[in-house]
Amino acid sequence: MPKRTLELLAILDAYGFVDEDFRIIHHREGNTIHAHRQYCERVSEFLPGDSTNALVRRRLALIVGALRGGDFSQPAKAGVLTHLASAARSEIPL
Repeated sequence: MPKRTLELLAILDAYGFVDEDFRIIHHREGNTIHAHRQYCERVSEFLPGDSTNALVRRRLALIVGALRGGDFSQPAKAGVLTHLASAARSEIPL
């Protein structure tokens, strides 16, 4: 699962996903994309079930799905990623 999180973050990078967007969906206040990538590179698996990091991965996947399904441009226009991150947080509560 951490590997999939890294893949999703790489996809979102092309759309202009930044720390401010990431902080909307992450459970630890002030966390950065860089710090989360480092964590995902260190661990082989997230906790089983609906651990917070697994739920963050699901939120990332939801955002990527919306971007691809909606045929959004790269980079995304201002505000799009913030709105999608907020929607993902609402759809998948921690």
